[in-house]
Amino acid sequence: MRTGKILGIVACLALTGVSSVFFAEEYQAFRLSRETDRGQYERLALGEASIAGSVRGRYAVLRACDEGQRSLFAEVQSTPSRRMVAAECLSLARQALAQAPTLSLAHYVVARSHLHLGDFDAFNRALGLSQQMGATEGWIAQRRFDLAVGANEHLDALGRRTLGRDTGLLLRSIDGVDLVADRYVQFETAREAILREAENLSAGDQRRFLSRVRDAQQWLGGE
Repeated sequence: MRTGKILGIVACLALTGVSSVFFAEEYQAFRLSRETDRGQYERLALGEASIAGSVRGRYAVLRACDEGQRSLFAEVQSTPSRRMVAAECLSLARQALAQAPTLSLAHYVVARSHLHLGDFDAFNRALGLSQQMGATEGWIAQRRFDLAVGANEHLDALGRRTLGRDTGLLLRSIDGVDLVADRYVQFETAREAILREAENLSAGDQRRFLSRVRDAQQWLGGE
C-alpha cells in the first residue's frame, strides 16, 4: 500500500514536470508571436525560441521565423546576423517537421532559411515540398509565391514549376490576384512566368488580372 502511494506521488510529480515544460514552451511561443519585428528578430538571433508541442504554438514560432527573416528590420541587419537567424529558423523548422512531416509552413520556412544561407538546391527542394504539402492553401501559396518571385534567379526547374503552380492558384483567387499583379509590375524577371500562367485563365479571370495590373501600375507610379 505504501509502495503504491509512493509510486503515485512519483507519477504525479513526473506529470507536473511535463506539464510545466509544455506550458513554458507554449507561453514562449505566444510571447514570440506578440513581439515586434525587432523583438522577434532579436529573440531568434539569441536562440530564445523553441518549437511548442501544440499545433497553434508550432505555427506561432514558424510564422515568427518567416516574419523575422523578411521584415524591414531584418533587411538592414548585417549578413552574419541574418545568417545566424536563418540557421536558427532552419533548426526550428526541422524540429517542427520531425513532429509533423507534412507541415507546409515548416517546409516553407526551411526554404526561406536555405535561401538566406545560400543553399539554393535545398531552397528549391523545400519550396517544392511546401507546395506539395499545401497545394490548395492560398495563404501559404502567397508566401511561397512572394519568396520565389524575389529569388527568381535562383529557381531551378523544380522551383519554376512550384512558382507556376502557385501563380495559377493565386490568379484564380480574389486575394491572390492582387499580389500577383503587384509583383508583375515590380519584378520584370518574373513577368514571363506569370504571363504563361495567365494564358490558361478564363476570359473573365484574364480581364480581372489585367485590371489589377493597371491598378498596380498607377499605385506604384508605373506606366
